[in-house]
Amino acid sequence: MIELSSASSSSSFPSMGLVSSPPRSVCSTTNSSNSPNVVVPTRLHKFSCPEMEKLKQKYRIQHTSCFTHLQTLINKNRISKCRECGLHEQCRICLECSLCLCRHHAQHHARICSHPLAIDIKRLFVHCYICRDVQYDSVFERARRKIILFQQNPSNISSSSSMIGGICGLLNLGNTCFMNSVLQAFVHAPVLRDCFLSEKQHHCESNDTNHILNNCIMCQLRRLYHHVHQGQTTNEPFVPSQLLYLIWTHENHLAGFEEQDAQELLMALFNIIHSQNSNDNTNDEKSCSCIIDRFFKGALQSEITCSQCGSVSTKNDLVRDISLQLPFSSSNGMYYYFTRELYPIKSNVLFAISIY
Repeated sequence: MIELSSASSSSSFPSMGLVSSPPRSVCSTTNSSNSPNVVVPTRLHKFSCPEMEKLKQKYRIQHTSCFTHLQTLINKNRISKCRECGLHEQCRICLECSLCLCRHHAQHHARICSHPLAIDIKRLFVHCYICRDVQYDSVFERARRKIILFQQNPSNISSSSSMIGGICGLLNLGNTCFMNSVLQAFVHAPVLRDCFLSEKQHHCESNDTNHILNNCIMCQLRRLYHHVHQGQTTNEPFVPSQLLYLIWTHENHLAGFEEQDAQELLMALFNIIHSQNSNDNTNDEKSCSCIIDRFFKGALQSEITCSQCGSVSTKNDLVRDISLQLPFSSSNGMYYYFTRELYPIKSNVLFAISIY
């Protein structure tokens, strides 16, 4: 007689806000219903840049002081132009010495003066020239959103103006709201956003320079990210027609303008990104370093115990999604997850800030 024992998982799921490897802290769970379990991390770990941590420790930057620090740097360089060449485009402020430099001279300054961190004046993202990447940090992210709010003139705010940058509509191409909801979740996930906006160039094998003819999913997603996070509110919605066509090409069961399941489309999008960016030189799925496997891959471990001899058979299945039970019913779930909190900015003026 073979019976199922309660199973546990030894791998964490590095979701959109987690470090993909190694997992630092996990907790085991048991299931009385004799079904395989998964382990969810007990703590969420963001990417940690050593230079960012050094800067925060050096200046003792906390949640309250980070806003003041960044706001002071921006006010000192309100008329943004490079100190070296006078260029107004793509200027960045050194977080160490407050110099305002263009992209080229900021990189030279970081190498000569060992000041690797600079903030993009337009988009307010922090770049590290050692990591060669956009850095996500919870302290700076809160300050970034707060600065964007303070830059708005309350007298000019109307129902059509957006208070937080990076808000852009997606055109409904005909019952494609399920796809738009998935894409909106994609473009506003901090870790994915930083990857697609990074200065690290995506080496596309496609020879089509015209984005309409380019069938590379990473190039199309990069277009979406740059359109949404271009640093200013736009009234023009993004038209995801090429993304829709790519999904139809690779997943025939989703072709057509009928309503589809958002979760099914998300998995299809994962598969397309994985297939176009996986290493063809290896057959080992565990060694894939594509963006999907880095952030979403996990292992579900199931154990079967023989009731006669006590031997245990263990099987690990790689998965990219897990089902979680929401603790709220459909009647109050929308209220809980999408309620806005009010943050006082000036006397008698309240601005709504989305909870993240």
